[in-house]
Amino acid sequence: MASSIANKVFIVMGSASGMGLATATTLLAKGAFPGLCDINQDGLSKFIQSLNEPQRNKVITQVVDITNRAAVASFLHSTKKKFGRIDGIARFAGTASHRLGHQEIYEIDETEYNFVMDINVRGIFNILGEALKPGGEGTAPDVPLGRLGMASEVADVVALLLSDEARYVTGAT
Repeated sequence: MASSIANKVFIVMGSASGMGLATATTLLAKGAFPGLCDINQDGLSKFIQSLNEPQRNKVITQVVDITNRAAVASFLHSTKKKFGRIDGIARFAGTASHRLGHQEIYEIDETEYNFVMDINVRGIFNILGEALKPGGEGTAPDVPLGRLGMASEVADVVALLLSDEARYVTGAT
């Protein structure tokens, strides 16, 4: 059975390592066209080097500081130019702090707080703001916003969440 994400174009923010890299690899294996961005040029390069030529043709990568809206806009433009559209966005770019797990909240100063918020909040704001601009041609015309979900759509999500493919999902709000 063909994957429902085959031939779709997905942006993966923070795709040079960890969950973002695993997601990029899975999307590619399922026939999607991933647009990969990260500040880690070495990680992106290693991923591209691990691919064969046909796989490389299905991927676009760019070093992007997601706190820089112009850089985000440039990346989205390049992705749309290569693949014609963007069907979805997965965000893995984020940070807890420069010293991940080694600070109490009362030890975080304003500079560190701004660093975390710029990446975790401004970054997603920038990419969604650019991707969803009015007139954003090719931006997933079939997103079911503005109406209630149909029972069959909810059932598809429930089936996914009950499957082994959702084994890492532990809750939803």
